[in-house]
Amino acid sequence: LFAMDLDSSKQDLFASFKTLPKRMIKRAENLPIEIRQVELEEIPKVQELIDETGKRKQFHGRKLSYYQELYKAFSPKKEIAFLVGELDYACYQENLEKELQDLNQQLRKVSKKEKTLEIENRIQKAKEHLEESKSMTVDERGKVLLSAGVFLLYSTELIYLFGGNKKEYMHLGSSYLMQWTMIQYGLTHGFTKYNFYGISSPTEEDGVYSFKRGFGGYVEELIGDYELPIRKYYYLEKLIRRLKK
Repeated sequence: LFAMDLDSSKQDLFASFKTLPKRMIKRAENLPIEIRQVELEEIPKVQELIDETGKRKQFHGRKLSYYQELYKAFSPKKEIAFLVGELDYACYQENLEKELQDLNQQLRKVSKKEKTLEIENRIQKAKEHLEESKSMTVDERGKVLLSAGVFLLYSTELIYLFGGNKKEYMHLGSSYLMQWTMIQYGLTHGFTKYNFYGISSPTEEDGVYSFKRGFGGYVEELIGDYELPIRKYYYLEKLIRRLKK
């Protein structure tokens, strides 16, 4: 697993992040993205997004009932948080249109060729984002679901248990902002360890490891576990699982 000690100030921790997480967090903070906690009735949207990511990343999700029981078991003492990252669609479009207007005004005023090319590139990007926004899936509240996460808040440890995101919206940085939001929560509520949880291996080939490593921290390797067969059905069950995979 990958973990980080919460033994520094907010400023020092952010400074220790690699370039990509810093840039993505700042981008998300400048967008109308809200990271909010959901209650039991909204858990299906969290599960759906985690399942969608699981199909893409080749990991198995859980049944809806699992997440619901998890919520019921840990929520009474506020030891669990189901979070979503959402984009305010109308506000996002309004911001893009205003950005285009401002850039076009700047373009009319500049004379240097280098500056003109820079502004033209930014105009092109803004146009692409505006066009992309037209195909976004917007819910009845005018929000676009970008990312989701399940966090356990137990004793002095804050654990990132499950997570998911919409692939087509990853460039908006919601997943990074969600991590940063919870890291700050851990700092202000007396948690001493932020556990990003599992990784396949500490190598560049593992995209999950690359994402988590960007926040600093360290790899922690536990002793593992073993299974002791106590009945013959164990071997049949193992065979069935293998065949399903």
